[in-house]
Amino acid sequence: MIVPEVTEKVRISGIKLSSELVLLNLPDPDYSAFSISLLFHILNKNRINMPFVAVSSMGTGFSGSCCVSSQDIDRTRNIVDADDIINTKVQYIYGVGMVSVFPHQRSMKVLGLSLHAFTKEHLPLLGMASSISALTFITDYIRLDEVAASLAGCLNLPVNYTPLRDDLYSKKQED
Repeated sequence: MIVPEVTEKVRISGIKLSSELVLLNLPDPDYSAFSISLLFHILNKNRINMPFVAVSSMGTGFSGSCCVSSQDIDRTRNIVDADDIINTKVQYIYGVGMVSVFPHQRSMKVLGLSLHAFTKEHLPLLGMASSISALTFITDYIRLDEVAASLAGCLNLPVNYTPLRDDLYSKKQED
């Protein structure tokens, strides 16, 4: 497939790259919202941060995913494995990272150019979410720098811009 070159770039403020994460998927759209909310509830109850959460529905079924720090994965697996309702439903994808583009200002053009950046370099896209201020993409952790470079080629960043790196790890504090 031939991917056309970008002729007009949209200005953004920055790109943020995460530390290494693990993606947890509840992929079957026949699962109920209960299974997904249960997963999020037990992770939250056990003070496991989820920097990425996505839920979708088709008809009456739901599928969902979230990311946790690779540093939390042993504890996460123990907690999930101990729950009889979701322990066989969760799939784990190791070695992922998040790339956030901000602000996208509700611009479909930023979304299109970002997807173009993934396509033209054949970069894996494992998940995507949007908030008020950022577009967040899940990809292979070892390819985060390639994604950032491809995005920089499609979007207009400040001069001498370097992507922000989220290398800090902090445990959720007691309420």
